[in-house]
Amino acid sequence: MAVLLCAAMLLLGGCAGPGDDAPSPTVSREEGTSSAVSQTESALEASATVQPASPEVSQPEESSQAESSALEETTSSAPEAAAPETTAAPITTTPQAAPSTQTTACQHSFHDEGYSGSCSQPGRHIYVCTKCGYTEYGEEIPPQHDGKYVCEVCGLPLRDGGSAFNRHCLYEWITQNGTYDDIHGYTYRWDYIDANGAYYSIAASCSQWGTLELYYYPTDGRKLNSVLREGSNSIEFYFYGDYASGNFTIPVSQLSHSTAVIADGFSLDSDAPENYTQEQFQNEFAATISQMLDTFNGQLLPQVEFHLADLGFTSW
Repeated sequence: MAVLLCAAMLLLGGCAGPGDDAPSPTVSREEGTSSAVSQTESALEASATVQPASPEVSQPEESSQAESSALEETTSSAPEAAAPETTAAPITTTPQAAPSTQTTACQHSFHDEGYSGSCSQPGRHIYVCTKCGYTEYGEEIPPQHDGKYVCEVCGLPLRDGGSAFNRHCLYEWITQNGTYDDIHGYTYRWDYIDANGAYYSIAASCSQWGTLELYYYPTDGRKLNSVLREGSNSIEFYFYGDYASGNFTIPVSQLSHSTAVIADGFSLDSDAPENYTQEQFQNEFAATISQMLDTFNGQLLPQVEFHLADLGFTSW
């Protein structure tokens, strides 16, 4: 400030040193005043240029820093608030619908209630839901028996499992229902006697498991025995005719009414006529076979709902 005042004084009145004899200039008041003001402004501008600028401090920034410092002190001094407890959202469940007659509302669990048919009537399996009682029916099934070889309901032999299976079922049925015979080879016999007194029999052999023996004894003394062995597809015939005897073996599927018999082991009886030939014997043999099988197929086997075709005789 002193510098500024001195500069002003020099401009206004001059500041001569002692002994300075130079005359002071004559200046009018107006010119001196104007010159002094001009010089003063120049001095002020020079002073402003020389002096170092003081650091500028922004008032809003100082206020913001102060507020931030105060907030930090308050936060550090205040006790930490406990974190709010989180409550699990309630689990919502869909209530089960009440029992309904609409089957789509139930996840069915079916139980087989059994077969509605019988040994002689077709039927269906009945399936009932254990939850709602809804009932469904399976496809129609032909009449069927219940058992392994013999039906436990009606007592008839099972069939339709193939000729070998059917033969065994018939064998088992005869052992349960036939007449025991300990004289002719320990068998169980199933007999039939026609109106003329001819004897027909299907026997289950006790010595050869599963083997069926077929007999035909006409009243004239002739005999025709045959054997259908377990596991074999052939049948063995033994014929004792009026004047000769012999045997004949053939697959059951090839046997028919027109089958020509070629007898093995042909033997004439001692009382046979001189003109009796083997050909005559074989024709008699074949006719007797047909007679026996026709009677079995028409009279005996139908009693248990069987036919010769079930045993493999495809021509009957």
